[in-house]
Amino acid sequence: MNFSSAVLAREFILAGDALFTLRSLRTDQHYTFKVQKAQNAERWFVKLLVSPDEFKYMGTIDGSPPAFRLTGKSQYEPESTPVRAFKFAFGWVCQGSIPTDLEIKHSGKCGRCGKTLTNPISIDRGIGPECYIIVENRRERHS
Repeated sequence: MNFSSAVLAREFILAGDALFTLRSLRTDQHYTFKVQKAQNAERWFVKLLVSPDEFKYMGTIDGSPPAFRLTGKSQYEPESTPVRAFKFAFGWVCQGSIPTDLEIKHSGKCGRCGKTLTNPISIDRGIGPECYIIVENRRERHS
C-alpha cells in the first residue's frame, strides 16, 4: 500500500515496528527499512534490509521534533545512498508532504504490532484499529 498522506506515513514510521519501502519514481531505486521503537524511550532504531532476512543498523530517530541521525554504531556513511534516501524521505514526511517522485509503501502489516491488516481503513493508514488508539494516545501525550 502506497501512502498518499505524509501524516499517515509519519504515524506509521513511528508506530513502533514499521517495515516499509521507499522508491524513487525518477530512478526506480528502492530501499526497505525497519523502524523499531526503543523500550521506555522516545527513540527509534532505523535499519536497512540488506538481504531477504537481514537488516543492518543505520541510526536513530529521536528528539522533538523527531529527526534521524547516525550514531557511532551506524554501519553506513553519511553520504551513502540509503542514508540520504531515508533522511530525504523522513524530512519531507515530518514537514507534512511527500514529494511526487517518491513512493512510501508499507508491507500490509501493522506498523506497531506486525499483524496482517485486513480492514480498508487500517490498510490505508498502515496501523490496525487497536494499535491506532495506542499510537494516537502516545502522540497526544507528546504534542
